[in-house]
Amino acid sequence: MPVGTSQQMLEAGGEDASRDAGLVRADVDPDALGRALVACADGLTTQWFMDPTFDLVEHVREHFDLLMRSVVTEAD
Repeated sequence: MPVGTSQQMLEAGGEDASRDAGLVRADVDPDALGRALVACADGLTTQWFMDPTFDLVEHVREHFDLLMRSVVTEAD
Protein backbone atom coordinates (compact mmCIF):
# COMPACT_ATOMS: atom_id res chain seq x y z
CA MET A 1 0.00 0.00 0.00
CA PRO A 2 1.46 3.39 -0.93
CA VAL A 3 2.41 5.54 2.02
CA GLY A 4 2.83 8.89 0.26
CA THR A 5 -0.26 10.99 -0.45
CA SER A 6 -0.80 14.26 -2.29
CA GLN A 7 -1.39 15.98 1.06
CA GLN A 8 1.87 14.59 2.46
CA MET A 9 3.68 15.80 -0.65
CA LEU A 10 2.28 19.30 -0.21
CA GLU A 11 3.24 19.33 3.45
CA ALA A 12 6.75 18.17 2.54
CA GLY A 13 7.10 21.13 0.17
CA GLY A 14 6.60 19.58 -3.25
CA GLU A 15 8.06 16.78 -5.32
CA ASP A 16 11.75 17.37 -4.49
CA ALA A 17 11.13 17.52 -0.75
CA SER A 18 8.75 14.57 -0.98
CA ARG A 19 11.41 12.52 -2.72
CA ASP A 20 13.97 13.56 -0.09
CA ALA A 21 11.49 12.61 2.66
CA GLY A 22 11.02 9.15 1.12
CA LEU A 23 7.38 9.68 0.10
CA VAL A 24 8.14 9.50 -3.63
CA ARG A 25 10.42 6.93 -5.28
CA ALA A 26 13.96 8.21 -5.83
CA ASP A 27 13.84 7.46 -9.57
CA VAL A 28 10.91 9.84 -10.17
CA ASP A 29 11.76 13.03 -12.08
CA PRO A 30 9.78 15.77 -10.29
CA ASP A 31 9.62 17.92 -13.44
CA ALA A 32 8.22 15.03 -15.48
CA LEU A 33 5.68 14.29 -12.73
CA GLY A 34 4.61 17.93 -12.70
CA ARG A 35 4.21 17.96 -16.49
CA ALA A 36 2.16 14.76 -16.37
CA LEU A 37 -0.18 16.19 -13.73
CA VAL A 38 -0.66 19.44 -15.67
CA ALA A 39 -1.19 17.58 -18.96
CA CYS A 40 -3.78 15.37 -17.30
CA ALA A 41 -5.63 18.35 -15.84
CA ASP A 42 -5.50 20.20 -19.19
CA GLY A 43 -6.89 17.22 -21.09
CA LEU A 44 -9.68 16.64 -18.61
CA THR A 45 -10.53 20.35 -18.59
CA THR A 46 -10.82 20.24 -22.38
CA GLN A 47 -13.27 17.36 -22.07
CA TRP A 48 -15.30 19.38 -19.56
CA PHE A 49 -15.35 22.40 -21.92
CA MET A 50 -16.73 20.15 -24.65
CA ASP A 51 -19.29 18.50 -22.33
CA PRO A 52 -20.27 20.51 -19.22
CA THR A 53 -21.95 17.39 -17.76
CA PHE A 54 -18.50 15.76 -17.54
CA ASP A 55 -17.61 15.54 -13.83
CA LEU A 56 -14.27 17.32 -13.93
CA VAL A 57 -13.52 17.10 -10.21
CA GLU A 58 -14.20 13.37 -10.03
CA HIS A 59 -12.05 12.60 -13.07
CA VAL A 60 -9.16 14.83 -11.98
CA ARG A 61 -9.14 13.11 -8.59
CA GLU A 62 -9.22 9.65 -10.19
CA HIS A 63 -6.40 10.42 -12.61
CA PHE A 64 -4.22 12.21 -10.06
CA ASP A 65 -4.66 9.30 -7.63
CA LEU A 66 -3.67 6.88 -10.40
CA LEU A 67 -0.56 8.92 -11.24
CA MET A 68 0.40 9.33 -7.60
CA ARG A 69 0.05 5.59 -6.88
CA SER A 70 2.61 5.00 -9.61
CA VAL A 71 5.26 7.21 -7.97
CA VAL A 72 4.84 6.93 -4.20
CA THR A 73 6.93 4.62 -2.08
CA GLU A 74 5.53 1.32 -0.83
CA ALA A 75 4.95 0.50 2.82
CA ASP A 76 7.15 -2.25 4.22
